[in-house]
Amino acid sequence: MPSWVAALLLFGQLALCRRPNILFILTDDQDLHMESVEHMPYLKDLIVKEGTTYGQHYCTVALCCPSRATLWTGRAAHNHNVTNVSPPHGGYPKVVSQGINDDNLFLWMQEAGFNTYYVGKLWNFHAVDNYDRPHARGFNGSDFLLDPYTYQYWNAMMTHNGEEPVSYAGQYSTDVVAQKALKWLDEALQEEDPFFLTVSPIAPHSNWVIQPEKDLSYLEEPKPAPRHEKLFQDYSIPRDNSFNAPISGGVSWIKSLPALNKSVLAYNDHYQRQRLRSLQAVDEMVSDLVDSLEKAGQLENTYIFYTTDNGYHISQHRMNPGKECGYDTDIHIPFFVRGPGISRGGKVDIVTTHTDVSSTLLEIAGVKKQLDGTAMPLKPTVDLTVRSEHASIEYWGPAVPEGVFGGRGDKNREAGTWHNYYPNNTYKGLRIVSEEYSLYYSVWCTNETELFDLKFDPYQTKSLAAASNSPSAYRLAKRPLHHLLSRLNALIMVLKTCKDRVCTHPWNTLHPNGDVQTLKQALDEKYDKFYANQPQMWFAECSLGYFADMENQEPQLEFIVINGGLDPLTAQSSYGVGSRKQDTETYKTKPLFLLATLKLEALSNLVSNQNKRLPLGGQNPYNMSNTLIVLPRPGASKSGDEQRPIQAPSEASFVATFGNLLPPASYLSTPNGKAAYYELLPSFTVAEAPKSPVTRVIFVHGVQTPAIGLQPLASVLSSRFPYAHCVLLDLWGHGLTDTPFVAHDPALFHALLEALMTQLGWNDAHFVGYSFGGSLTATFAAAHPERVSSMVLVAPAGLLRSANFDELQNTYLRGGEGLEEQAQAWILEWLEGGPLIVPSDWRERVARGEVVAEAVKEWQLKEHAGHSASIVGVFRDGGALDKHAEFAEAAKKGIQGLCILGELDGVCSAQDLQDVGMRNVAILPQVGHGVVRQRVPEVAGLIEDFWNKL
Repeated sequence: MPSWVAALLLFGQLALCRRPNILFILTDDQDLHMESVEHMPYLKDLIVKEGTTYGQHYCTVALCCPSRATLWTGRAAHNHNVTNVSPPHGGYPKVVSQGINDDNLFLWMQEAGFNTYYVGKLWNFHAVDNYDRPHARGFNGSDFLLDPYTYQYWNAMMTHNGEEPVSYAGQYSTDVVAQKALKWLDEALQEEDPFFLTVSPIAPHSNWVIQPEKDLSYLEEPKPAPRHEKLFQDYSIPRDNSFNAPISGGVSWIKSLPALNKSVLAYNDHYQRQRLRSLQAVDEMVSDLVDSLEKAGQLENTYIFYTTDNGYHISQHRMNPGKECGYDTDIHIPFFVRGPGISRGGKVDIVTTHTDVSSTLLEIAGVKKQLDGTAMPLKPTVDLTVRSEHASIEYWGPAVPEGVFGGRGDKNREAGTWHNYYPNNTYKGLRIVSEEYSLYYSVWCTNETELFDLKFDPYQTKSLAAASNSPSAYRLAKRPLHHLLSRLNALIMVLKTCKDRVCTHPWNTLHPNGDVQTLKQALDEKYDKFYANQPQMWFAECSLGYFADMENQEPQLEFIVINGGLDPLTAQSSYGVGSRKQDTETYKTKPLFLLATLKLEALSNLVSNQNKRLPLGGQNPYNMSNTLIVLPRPGASKSGDEQRPIQAPSEASFVATFGNLLPPASYLSTPNGKAAYYELLPSFTVAEAPKSPVTRVIFVHGVQTPAIGLQPLASVLSSRFPYAHCVLLDLWGHGLTDTPFVAHDPALFHALLEALMTQLGWNDAHFVGYSFGGSLTATFAAAHPERVSSMVLVAPAGLLRSANFDELQNTYLRGGEGLEEQAQAWILEWLEGGPLIVPSDWRERVARGEVVAEAVKEWQLKEHAGHSASIVGVFRDGGALDKHAEFAEAAKKGIQGLCILGELDGVCSAQDLQDVGMRNVAILPQVGHGVVRQRVPEVAGLIEDFWNKL
């Protein structure tokens, strides 16, 4: 026998004996819903037709770095805590600090006997100045793309095996990645051990333009290789029902998006054409890799996975190019596998996620490891009935549109900052798919909810969670909408902090006897009372990242699991819900970001005495008095003693608690009661500063915290404008001001401002209003423009929409119906963002001259008999909600104005203000609604600049 024939026979025997290899191809931002796969012929012929399509595969975070961290750890994002693309919440430094560099899939595969190789993008912020601090671990060979050049198609820089970075300027990035991948594949095929080769080109991610000489940086459409530049000239983004259309019942920043004009739509079509063109080099790479495997006799012995880190949207729901949302465009992604035992042309329609990928690859390697996912079914013989039907979706941080119209606002804009930037984009989502239903449910950090039934609304155009879209006839498994929502809420509460098997089998947490494994089973009417009593999930703020101490705050709520969830709950005297029985098991969890409220049925069960306040935790969480005070609504009238104002506490009581943080109070006497105000007098007379633009200023506080809350800001501005006469006013029901027993509508507060100005002898003044005070300032300016010289609105309320609250919450807002106790408790807790927690060191801080808002709130709740009722009256009728028309009218008056927002504010957004004509908006980063107290120097500086330009 010739020697070359013997060698070939030996090679063939080795190929048959070799353990299966794994080739994993990971693209960047590839869509499933805009036909990207249909435009990749090699992928379709060599992978899709020769393998199995996972038709309900989802990424769990629609952003590059968090999604990759989930892929390479098998952990949910709330467990690996890489939640953004850059520090402090993401990127390679976060990967290292979280221990992922020392405990990841690549290291596990090496331990299992695989040679591991990686080419392309590994992590975001894996850069030329940190790639070796430390080196990425887990690879026998590697060529990593490095920031800030990763997303530059013609200017890549790479490190080979951790060596000094080398520039590939002038070479097409995907072609460079393909060449290096083929070299590593050739080396891997020479080894006896199986290989795990990951190839991660940047296509079809946006091209990152960096022009430091212009201080300009933005993401534009991707760049194709020259050989593909003329392809797909007739392609247009599918004009489905979501295309350039609003979401009926939309939430957060999405609800206010304007329609995209023709120029933007034309650009967006071009943008997607460029994405498709950029994928052609990837498609050719797929062909080359398959060809090399086939020539080596290893094609049938190699699992080839093809997927992307997250999806992408362009023009759907009026959105500019981008990701980061929970809609199917962003989370429902391509996932294909071919290899030994894989069905050719097969399709699996059960839910799978990126959290399952590590477990799947480890199973191929013969390793079992407890992770947050479970191995995907690769063989036709796998029992699919044991799989869960849900995908847990989560996101922290802003949404950042891409493209020249998205990131820069218009094509000619030359600015180094993002023009359209939406901080209110943190949410928790839940995708549930079975043969009978297909749902997406989400709770946003703005405490708005969404629910889409994709069986009837596949393009997610109508949220059933919106009151206007909640048909009484809607049924799922023959059950009405409110019962469906209670199940979804409970499930998302379990999943938001799940670990290990709880993530894959969350129903067992709620029903430990195992009787419930699907949503349909949970909808059985025998569980109605159980689910009605589960805590409701709310956010306290729009956080930019995951903070364990925030998502796991005390006090602790409980899921009560009784007889598999059959028994109703009974009242008890400790914080939580229900009482323990002998056959009761309790699964303890911590509420999200945390504002936990209770649904109507639970509230009813917990009221132990109708003459007392709602006993959340057995005692009033806000230390309110036992006397329930209900103020009349607009149009109603009372008579007799009930009309007398409710007297405010004395100044002596306030000073005894907080000292002289404020000047001595002065008082207005009005038919509605007395009102307190505090004067910061000018150091110079007006005659001494004749050119002063600002000489009279009124500070108007928000709901809950009285005038003292604005004292730090007023003091700074008073020192910078020593010729200004500054006045802080306690509004009705706050501080040392009485509570009139009349409707707390805007007219009541306008009259108070008029009375103050009359007593001071002022015809006009400059106004600084915070939160509700911002709304009050705007409505006062609309009604009395001659009285307002200028207005500064800091984190203004007034633009929240009551329509965005759910049915029960709107019942509370309306009042009456025998639910006033529950309504007042809910309103107070909603405004506070959870239970009122007073810092234990507040007395020491006050002694140092600090304003501790929580202590002031507690003092009012204890000492001011009308305070709680006044808060509720303000929230219902005073202007905290639905004042869009008044804001727009104020904007039309020509009054010079400045709006200041915290980036994380869940009450108001820049888009909200722009929609009503408020154009001068400043945003302070990484701060929420409390910006007026937390960022006093920055807020004061913005106001100072504004006033000096008047």
